[in-house]
Amino acid sequence: MEPDFEVIVVGAGPAGASVALHLARLAPTLARRTLLLERATLPRPKPCAGGVTGKGLAVLGGLGLTLGVPALPIHRVEVSLGAQRWAVEAEGLAVTVARGAFDHWLAREAVAAGATLHDGEVVTGVVVGEAGVRVATARGTYTARCLVAADGGSSTVRKLLAWPPSTHRARLLYVETDGPPEDVATLSLDFTPMAAGLHGYLWDFPSPLPTGVGCHRGLYDRGDEGSRRGNLKPLFRDALAARGVDLDACVLGGFHERELARGVAVARPRLLLAGEAAGIDPLFGEGIAQALAHGGLVAAEVARVATSGDWSFRGAAGRFARSRLGLELAGGRWLANALYQPRGPARLARLFAAPGIASLAARHLAGRLHPAVLAMVAPPLLALGALGLGWRGHPA
Repeated sequence: MEPDFEVIVVGAGPAGASVALHLARLAPTLARRTLLLERATLPRPKPCAGGVTGKGLAVLGGLGLTLGVPALPIHRVEVSLGAQRWAVEAEGLAVTVARGAFDHWLAREAVAAGATLHDGEVVTGVVVGEAGVRVATARGTYTARCLVAADGGSSTVRKLLAWPPSTHRARLLYVETDGPPEDVATLSLDFTPMAAGLHGYLWDFPSPLPTGVGCHRGLYDRGDEGSRRGNLKPLFRDALAARGVDLDACVLGGFHERELARGVAVARPRLLLAGEAAGIDPLFGEGIAQALAHGGLVAAEVARVATSGDWSFRGAAGRFARSRLGLELAGGRWLANALYQPRGPARLARLFAAPGIASLAARHLAGRLHPAVLAMVAPPLLALGALGLGWRGHPA
């Protein structure tokens, strides 16, 4: 019996929309028989910082898309650790967007490319069989040859299918204030609170608001669940006060992100994970660019098996691990483990003191550096830092 669709994608955010958009280029017939199921009614508010790095913009460009929502360009990144400061400037480092508007635009582009979108429809059940998948919602039941879970860090599909949990779930707190930061083209990352136990950093960057340009200020903590988590709000309060912002006068937002765990499969027969349903970058908590890139990898897997007729997705996990995105996420996990620990501040200081490292970081952020380069460079630099040596082998 012919299924209702070839592909069902649960989640119409950046990852899900990217799957549909890439399918439209790789296999247009499949794209026209792809269903996007989104639990929220679009457009919807989305708790997210809204930064799209150059890596994400490159994916959109590869799809022939020009950003269709208001965006503020970022041309400068400043990193601070106590009294130490580093800065790098380059065109195309990132843009900031209102996430709800961005997601809505991307979903509309997916529909224009041939996909069917059902928003405001919550998935309540998933059955996987030898002949295909069956997805139940509050409105009805749909069948397809395969299912893509692109429904975020709290993935309903993962829960319904008892997918193993991630070892880390990062926590983020944020506020949005009126008035731009001092430099409206600058992203500021402050790692100083690592000395107080934060496994992450503070950020400040310009944010498009209906009334003009505001400032998005937040905290990223990658640490394990534990007693320190209860101290994040006081830490954030103190950090904001140092910037002249009263937390009590702001609307505090917060959410969790799922980290891509080592050894957790991103594919099963007739099933693929995409975007944060699989896991995000553990180093910076960046998710949009990775979701867009992951959508392309998932679409390539679907197009491949549609031709062969083997819906087991055999070898998909290995191809993902060897991909540019897979290498980037693995490298980010390695660096996060090395930096977000008691010796992290000293290691970070030495890392950024290395000649040319700021330029490498900027090229990486803009999507102009293969992650294998950082994978080769970072370990020896961090090893020197761990030994207390300067970058030329002299005592620090």
